[in-house]
Amino acid sequence: MALFQKNILKKKKKNTVSVFFHKRHILPKAVCPVLFILLFFLNNAISQNHFQLNIEPLDKEFLFFKKNNIAYQTRLADSLSVIYELENILQQLFLQSYFEASFDSLHFKDSTATAFLHIGKAYKWAGLQNGNVDKIFLEKSGFREKIYANKKLHPAEIKKLKERIVEQAENNGYPFAAVFLDSIYFDKNNVEAKIFLEKGRAVFFDSLSRKGSAKISENYLRNYLGIQAGDPYSRKKILQIRTRIRELPFLKEKQNATVRFTDGKANVQLYLEKKQASRFDFLLGLLPANNRLEKKLQITGTFNAELQNQFGFGERLSVSFERLRPQTQQLKMALAWPYLFDLPFGTDGRFDIYKRDTTYTDVIGEAGIQYLLEGGNYLKAF
Repeated sequence: MALFQKNILKKKKKNTVSVFFHKRHILPKAVCPVLFILLFFLNNAISQNHFQLNIEPLDKEFLFFKKNNIAYQTRLADSLSVIYELENILQQLFLQSYFEASFDSLHFKDSTATAFLHIGKAYKWAGLQNGNVDKIFLEKSGFREKIYANKKLHPAEIKKLKERIVEQAENNGYPFAAVFLDSIYFDKNNVEAKIFLEKGRAVFFDSLSRKGSAKISENYLRNYLGIQAGDPYSRKKILQIRTRIRELPFLKEKQNATVRFTDGKANVQLYLEKKQASRFDFLLGLLPANNRLEKKLQITGTFNAELQNQFGFGERLSVSFERLRPQTQQLKMALAWPYLFDLPFGTDGRFDIYKRDTTYTDVIGEAGIQYLLEGGNYLKAF
């Protein structure tokens, strides 16, 4: 809070206190200790339960104040609430480029608090230019110099721009990047500046370690998560680990992954537990023979099994066998095996056979090659 730099407290008549604020700050700052000393005296000097807050203008820019619906509460519980509400007003003005806004004085009388507001002129960009930021980072962050030519200077927009540039750097090997404005020039209410990027040291993915009961190939995890040794570090990929692991039916995270940075290398530690994903069930029955003269019983039933990651490569095997009527059988098998030979290729296939008596047999087979993308997505060719 930067309502004042120096305060003068004067008791006039009973239940009347005036506070004068001298030497305005251009930018709001944190609440200073003097404020709390001031409020201590105010709360002792004034014994009202509520205050009606009135804002009085000191310049013609006050029309902006009304047109742009600067929101504030007019009925407040105590003097401390009044001070905080004035700070809220200044913050709103600051976000709309009125950096000179300040309250020159504040008067308490009976149940009324009157604040005298100086708004000043709105600052605008004369230009924001690239200092040393990589062109690709600027393009992906949405930066265009013409956007900042003769436009109001909105701090929130600059903050978002800086965050987007940092995000691009963090996802392309620079986890310690920082963005700042420099070469700042003021001409009346016009501002010129250049935006700079301090990348810091380049970092590359290195080891991928696993702790826990899960049995899973490191190469499967590297391909599935897109974390290959030697690739530029990407914060986005680290943040996606939790979601990607949740999408696997046979793994779960015991805790979030951690990253240790050492000598330009990022070492990723995963904490993985086995999740039961395989299943099988069967049903057996007995039927009498079709021939009444025979006393033999015929066995019928079904068997279904789905095995996942039994060998630690993320593979999936399913088998289904059914025999519900004599001399009628059906067998279905399917197999999917990802990342063959640690390459981004996998294979899948299925085999179905249906047999009825000795007169009819239907056989269907299918095989394909998958080009695997990050996160389990793939393109398939038959």
